[in-house]
Amino acid sequence: MSRVPGEVRFSVEIRADKSEALHEFHSLLKREAEKVEEQRGVTFAFDQAIVNEPAPMHPRWIERLDELCALAGVPHEHLASGAGHDAAVFAHAGIPTAMLFIRNARGSHNPDEGMDIGDLMLGVQVLAEALISEP
Repeated sequence: MSRVPGEVRFSVEIRADKSEALHEFHSLLKREAEKVEEQRGVTFAFDQAIVNEPAPMHPRWIERLDELCALAGVPHEHLASGAGHDAAVFAHAGIPTAMLFIRNARGSHNPDEGMDIGDLMLGVQVLAEALISEP
């Protein structure tokens, strides 16, 4: 950038699996913004926060997907997701829910998604096994 803008607008998306963590991080963000204001002579104007409460995934389904990933030799990890339009609606309705994500080099909802077909097929294998063999 060759010039300093007079105004910048941006959003910060905070994801966590615990409501307390969302609220604590939002408070931390505001405190840090106040420090920057003092040090740099700038101002931050926060709009009203839009809060989507975390939807807890079902522990038994998470355990099952962990087991099946391990059996298939699929490296995996747990992460908080903001995919409320997908699974959170079901979880909030009391339906046992879990999510399985496939790695994607450029992120989802991107016209240039970079998912490897082999990764997709491993995900399909794990999901199919979970659905047909769920105890």
